[in-house]
Amino acid sequence: QESLYLLNAPNVDEAIIQAIRSADGAVKGELIAAVGERNLIDATPLLFAAAQDENAAVRLASIKVLGQTAAAGDMPAMIDLLLQTKSEKEQNEAVTALTAVSSKIAEPDKRAELVLARLAQVKDESGRIALLRVLGRIGAGPGLPVLRSALNDKSGEIQVAAIRALSDWPGSEPIDDLKAIAEKSGVSRNQVLALRGFIGLIKNDGGRPEAQTVALFQQALALAQEDGEKRSVLSGLGELNSMAAFETALGCLNNAGLVNEVGAAVLKLGRKLWSKNPEPVKQAVEQVLAVVDNQVLVVDLNNLKARIK
Repeated sequence: QESLYLLNAPNVDEAIIQAIRSADGAVKGELIAAVGERNLIDATPLLFAAAQDENAAVRLASIKVLGQTAAAGDMPAMIDLLLQTKSEKEQNEAVTALTAVSSKIAEPDKRAELVLARLAQVKDESGRIALLRVLGRIGAGPGLPVLRSALNDKSGEIQVAAIRALSDWPGSEPIDDLKAIAEKSGVSRNQVLALRGFIGLIKNDGGRPEAQTVALFQQALALAQEDGEKRSVLSGLGELNSMAAFETALGCLNNAGLVNEVGAAVLKLGRKLWSKNPEPVKQAVEQVLAVVDNQVLVVDLNNLKARIK
């Protein structure tokens, strides 16, 4: 593998491309991987052909590498490829590859145009789900109303796809949509997915004032029914730098299933806050030490406590 990736003699690229034409199985897959490592743009037509190979591993390798080598002008062919995928694994790879190719279009709004045009034509549910996922990853403005509309689709699977797509949105524009579903949806699965997406968008947007972020995390905690979502909130709180975040994390200490996660958040926040807030941080560390059972945390919390005079 390393030799294929690093060989620098004349005509190596051409030899790899020629070898793909006659190879099959695992050898063909390795040669295709080398195309990606060497960024052989000229192999793109061959990769589109290999993406229809009988061998699933070859198809998967080809789809993955097309995300690197295909150009913006190949978007229609990439959409075709996505709609022709033969397994969930291939579809996942094709969504990632198509998103990568769309990023080669300079204007964000134009990245979604071809996807939206095809979505209007596709009736197959699996195909619609795949295209909705791409719209979420692209995160271009024209896709947002389409995803919001899909939240009310008669198909439950389309609703789920829209929630997942909004959760993947690179900005925080859909945060209120996800919060509303987490609050009001009568479908448990939709509620849980929307809450997870809501928490994810809170974490991903570092541009808002920290007080607002803490308030959003507090809302997420109030909505969370399961410890998994609360753990996610606690990890997000630990990345902040305020006493409000510190106190919110400490407020979860009465949940026996979360004591170690609370301890981790208190430790991270305490290290940043103790010099200006020595007494409340010391008291909190002592509270946490009384209940945590993770010995690494115990050592680190004791070290923090020792630093506070």
